[in-house]
Order: sequence, then structure tokens, then C-alpha cells
Amino acid sequence: MEAAVFSQDRSGEGGIRGRLCSPMALALLAMPKISGRIVGGGDAPRSRWPWQVSIQLNGHHHCGGSLISSQWVVSAAHCFDFSSLVSSYRVNLGEYQLSYPSPCRVSSLVSQIIIHPHYNGTRSAADIALMQLTDPVQYIDDIRPICWPGSSDSFPDNLTCWVTGWGATDSDVSLPPPKTLQEVQVQLIDTAACNALYNIDPDPKIGRDPVKPNMICAGDAKGHKDSCKGDSGGPLTCDSNGTWFLLGIVSWGDGCGQPNRPGVYIRTVPYGEWIWGYGPRNWVVHLRDEGCQTLLQQLHASLHHFPDLTVTIRRALISRSIVHPVVRPCTVWGQCKTQTGEDLKSATPASLSLHRA
Repeated sequence: MEAAVFSQDRSGEGGIRGRLCSPMALALLAMPKISGRIVGGGDAPRSRWPWQVSIQLNGHHHCGGSLISSQWVVSAAHCFDFSSLVSSYRVNLGEYQLSYPSPCRVSSLVSQIIIHPHYNGTRSAADIALMQLTDPVQYIDDIRPICWPGSSDSFPDNLTCWVTGWGATDSDVSLPPPKTLQEVQVQLIDTAACNALYNIDPDPKIGRDPVKPNMICAGDAKGHKDSCKGDSGGPLTCDSNGTWFLLGIVSWGDGCGQPNRPGVYIRTVPYGEWIWGYGPRNWVVHLRDEGCQTLLQQLHASLHHFPDLTVTIRRALISRSIVHPVVRPCTVWGQCKTQTGEDLKSATPASLSLHRA
């Protein structure tokens, strides 16, 4: 079964430009500026979550999403209606307060929407979709992609993560003006433990053991912190050794912030190969500094995950400067400095090019 594709213009294949960050997390790190739902949270500081996007339908906020490269956004499949034209959707990047457009906001048209082939409109299916922007966006502090985790990345139960979005603050309470981006900390919950909670006075419409292996729960048993209507498709973001990963996608829940009903998210790890199938075709990262040779070696060693890639490393040793990818898909900000901490902007960058065979 092929993926469902809504498309205005299918003539341009175009892959994901940049990278997915997995399994290259050791070398390229997504870092925020700090070192369908949001309940129990508060206003997020501006620029803290630069991968968060607002998916607009007919000019109104509809769902959340996450920027994973300069031209691709990932969201939830249930956010998209087959009866709606692709031209009805826009993606707003660099958004902060929906009532007052940010000066850094970029509002992008969408060229195609790709629904995962296993999605069938139920809670048990692959609730994940890709949106291709008509043009690549330029990365700035308010617009940057998030890393996609690999199977080797570890996220233990009870890890504290973050959920963000412009959704309702309670089941029947819309986010009030100026509609500032909300954030809330939630804890990861083991699948068995989450099902045990949902099996307490189970909803007949949901049934018993509704949380499947391709899902992950986050929140708490008391139900004070959760995502809510309007947050669907947005990110469940987790920090692992200073790198921010998109661990889950807001999918469903039984109400908002209810006791024994944690939020349920689609796990992203199982869908890495599907994402990779749509790109990138060319993956180019520019690095600086001889101190980054170790990072290059780690990156090269990790490529066994992708046997269809060929690697070219040229001019890998530069005398002095700082890692600063010219193409910033998952940037190492200030990591890998020289011993003297110098930054010679005139230095020629080393170039690491990855190409699909």
C-alpha cells in the first residue's frame, strides 16, 4: 500500500534538504536557545522551541508540527482531511503569538502532504504525516529543525520532556489572546503502566490496552499536565545529553488533563526509515576546526546505519576556528572550540558530503 499524497505539484521530487539528525546525533546537535493540546503549562520564552510550527487551515491555526529540515515538516495524519485541498494549508514558522505575527515569521505554502500508508483513521494506526514546503526556509534563531532520534538513542521511563503548542488550556477553554506559545513539562510513562491507567474504568469507545507499541505516553497519573485540542501534530521534545530530539507527535487522549488518562503520542523512532524514504538526496554539512576531527570520525562510524550512503570528507583539518555549520540542520552552537577558544571566521570550512547511492 502506497502512502497517500495530496499534491499541488508533483513534478518536483525534492528530498529533505539538510538532515534528520539520526544516527548522526553525536556530530550534529539540535539545541534551543536555553542551555490534538497544552494543559497545566505556561507561556514559553520566545525562540525556545524554534522547530515548532503552526499549521494553518483556511487562515486559522489548525494543528502543530515540527520542522525537521529546511523544506519538510512532520505532523499527525489525523490533522489532514482528504476533502481539503493542499492549497488550503499553510505552515507558519517562527511563530510565537498567534494574535500578533512575529517579525521573524515565515508563512509557507505547501506543495504536498504525505500520509503514512498504514494510517486508517483509527487510534491504532500510524498517525504521522509529512508536509513539503514549496521553498526551503532559511534558518534563524526562531526557525531551526529538531533532531530525529535513532534506535540507539536512550529515553528512559520517567524522563522529563516538554510538550508545546497553541492548543486549548482545558477541554472547553481556548487559548486566550495574545495566544502565546505554551509549554509544559511531562514525564514519559511506560506503555504497560499507561495501559494500566487507561484500563481503570475504561471508556468503551477506546477499549482496553489502547496504547500500542508505536505509541508513547507522557503526563502524570493525576492528569494536571497534558496536551489538548489544537496541539495535535506538535512535538514531544526530549533532551538527551544536550541534544533535543523529537521523541513523539501529539496524537490522542481521553479528554485533556484527566486523572489516569495521560496524553498519547506517536513514537517517531519506528518511522525514521519512512521519513528517510522521502529524502534527503544530498546531505551537505560544513564544519570548521581541527578539534572536530573526533566528531567527523564519530559521524563516519555511525554511517553503518545507512549502507546506501557514500561519504566524502575533504579538508577535514582546519587550523583554528569553531564548529559552525554553514548549512545548519542541527547545529552545534559553540561546541568543539579550539583550545584557545578562537573563532577565525576567515578560515575555510571543512566539507562533509553525504550522497544517497
